[in-house]
Amino acid sequence: SPFNQRERVLRVMVVVNGGPVSFTLMDKAIQNGCPVVVCNNSGRAADFIASLKLGVLTDYEEAWKKHMTAPPDVKSGLKGVRCGVEALERIVKSSCVSVYTTNDRLEDTILAA
Repeated sequence: SPFNQRERVLRVMVVVNGGPVSFTLMDKAIQNGCPVVVCNNSGRAADFIASLKLGVLTDYEEAWKKHMTAPPDVKSGLKGVRCGVEALERIVKSSCVSVYTTNDRLEDTILAA
């Protein structure tokens, strides 16, 4: 097989928009050492994380109400997050998570991650 298991496979998770399941996937990615790039202003889950990481919003409930706009998300609120608020806090506080904004070059943000 041409794949050598000793070779390091480089990967980056890029989050564009997304829903509540995206938080579980981001949490698993950072727990496994995979950098995450969140695209600001792409919608819902990405914007939720970006607004908290960039300090635009500091209250998780307020960020949820502003960015998680699908009817089931609005209805359930933070209580509906399967991964738990602790996982959201890990994601926001993680140095493995970077935010891409329109002022950046996406490739630079990915390579820096």
